Amino acid sequence: MEGGAGAPGGESTLSRTRLFCFPHAGVGAAAFRGWFEAAAGSFVVSRVQLPGRENRFREPNAISISELVGPLAEALRPVLDERFVFFGHSLGATIAFEVARELRRTGGPLPAALFVAGRQAPQLPWRHPPIRHLDDMRLLHAVQDRYGSVPAVMLEDAELREVLTPTLRADLALVETYAYAAESPFDFPIAAFGGLSDAMVSKDDVDAWRAQTTGAFRTRMCQGGHLFVADQRDVLLQEMHDVVGGSATT
Repeated sequence: MEGGAGAPGGESTLSRTRLFCFPHAGVGAAAFRGWFEAAAGSFVVSRVQLPGRENRFREPNAISISELVGPLAEALRPVLDERFVFFGHSLGATIAFEVARELRRTGGPLPAALFVAGRQAPQLPWRHPPIRHLDDMRLLHAVQDRYGSVPAVMLEDAELREVLTPTLRADLALVETYAYAAESPFDFPIAAFGGLSDAMVSKDDVDAWRAQTTGAFRTRMCQGGHLFVADQRDVLLQEMHDVVGGSATT
C-alpha cells in the first residue's frame, strides 16, 4: 500500500478520511498517480498495491479473488484506525467490495462508504466470452477491443509484453472466475460510476450495485469509456466528497 501522511491537526473530519484506491486489471498503484495531491483537503489517499506489479513485481499474482482478499484485508487492518472509504475501478471495484465483506466477516472496521467505477454489480453473472487463455497477441488485441487499455508500445515491444502480459492475464482470470456468494447488504452508502461510452459496463450494470446496500445509493454516469476514471478524476472526487460529507441521496 502506498500513500501519504495523515492530515495535520485542525482540519475537518472529512479531510482526515482515508481513501483507499484499488486499481483496474493489469496495472498497479501508479494508476492513481496524482490522486493524493488532487484530493488534498477532502481525503488522504492511499493506493493499494496488488502482488505481481511495480514494487511487488517479484511476488506471484493471485489466482482468485477469494485467495487475495483475506491477506489484503489483514494487511490493511493496521491502518484502519481512522475513518476510511474504499474506491475501486473495474476489477478493483470487485476487490474493494470483497475486502469490505471480509472485514465484516472477521469483525474488522468497515468503510464509511464504498465507491465503485466501471464494473458491473457483483451479483450479475459475467456474460462475456473468456479471453484469459488466448496467446499473448490475441489476448492484448481482445483487451484493446473491449477496454481500450493496451498501450501501443506493449503491442510493439516483445520484451515488454513478456514482462507485463502475465499480470494482465492473471487479473483477467480473477474477473472471469469470480464467484459471487450472497451475503447481507451493507448499511453504509455506495456510489457507483460508469462511463457513457463503456462497451463492457452498461448503466443497468452500474445501477444494480443498489442491491448491495440498505443505505444511501447514487449512480453517476460520466463522459468516457471504460477508462473514464483517469479523465474524470476531479468529478469523482467531488462526488465522493459529497457522499462522505453526508449529502448522498437514495
